[in-house]
Amino acid sequence: MKTKAIWKNHRFVRLFSAASISIIGDYFDMLAISVLLAYTWKLDPMTIAYVPLMYALPGVLFGTYAGVLSDRLPRRKLMIASDVLSGLITFGFLFADSIYLLFPLIFIRSTIALVILPSQQSLVRSIVQKEQLLQASSLIAMINQAGKIAGPLIGATILAVSSPQICMIINAISSLISAIILLTLREIDELESQDETDTNETGLLAGWKYVLSQKILLFSFIFISFGVFTVHLIDTQFPILFREMLPTKPERLGWMLAASGLGAFIGMAILNRRKQLNYGWAFGGSLLLIAISFIGFGLWRNEENLLLPVALGLITGLGNGIFIVAFNYLLQIETAKHHIGKVYGMQNALFCLILITAPPLGGLLVKSMGVQPVFLLSGLFTSIVACIGIGFQKYIWTIHMRKDEIENQLEQVNEG
Repeated sequence: MKTKAIWKNHRFVRLFSAASISIIGDYFDMLAISVLLAYTWKLDPMTIAYVPLMYALPGVLFGTYAGVLSDRLPRRKLMIASDVLSGLITFGFLFADSIYLLFPLIFIRSTIALVILPSQQSLVRSIVQKEQLLQASSLIAMINQAGKIAGPLIGATILAVSSPQICMIINAISSLISAIILLTLREIDELESQDETDTNETGLLAGWKYVLSQKILLFSFIFISFGVFTVHLIDTQFPILFREMLPTKPERLGWMLAASGLGAFIGMAILNRRKQLNYGWAFGGSLLLIAISFIGFGLWRNEENLLLPVALGLITGLGNGIFIVAFNYLLQIETAKHHIGKVYGMQNALFCLILITAPPLGGLLVKSMGVQPVFLLSGLFTSIVACIGIGFQKYIWTIHMRKDEIENQLEQVNEG
């Protein structure tokens, strides 16, 4: 049986369009807030350092709650409410004249937005055929990566001729447009009601109980957490590395980051053409690519070599892109439909916790050891995690591999 092209799935296209508009608007907003704090209000570095905390802390505190809500309430309506409220709060940024008003608004908006990811991924599972889940996951990851590049680029162009407040207005409008697009997806509500599975596991611990009962998810969360922690231990120290290696050429950092973004996009595009995934090679291989690049930065000695940091940035991005898509695909395939929201909520809480704890620890290590030795150390630890994933993949992901083999055999029988 031939699978319909994903772009002919009008429900997915509308959901994808709403996500795309919202994502690009978010990166406009992040740039605007950075410029407002650093250039307009001229705040000190320590105060500015609290901004990522305002974005990440809600995920740690309320990520699990958001996942439970997305499994218990109509997801489309939940996303619409989140978009509308986020848009209205963003308009409120225009009236903030100090961090004492702006920071609470960022925290509240970040909390409200927590329901978007688990609700969105649950809807993808409902409207996309299983054979196209890898493609759908890669497309959503690709637009997120494109937003990281296009959002700041367009936002910087707007900031050159206007003010940060204009970028905030654009983000608020993008949230409202996203909500309007979601309003056209009323038929999804019927699909959700058909997919509902009665379950008594609706409490806040239901997600953890479910993950603990699923070997693949449990081992994957443990493995991936180690990998993500070792990466975030040092990836925020790139400005320090380039300041030491190329003190008079700050533009080279931009070149490396652009190459990393391109590499991530290429990695996602590669997986977009596949229908199935080998978890061991996807996770282990992607972390190994990141480890190689970190070790390369740790051993970088020739400041005049212009191609090396760009090439290493490309490798970093390639590994990052594959890793992101592979993890989203794993959660989609290995999680029961009525648990997707809770599992994604857990994932968001876990990653936010790592985002809060790993960079400060990396900063302390850099302060005591130096930036290049820590890059080298992080690369070695990441390579160990990667080799464990590749070498022990039959034990970690054996159920999935057997399931794929059975499905392939059934397809061969049907074709025969």
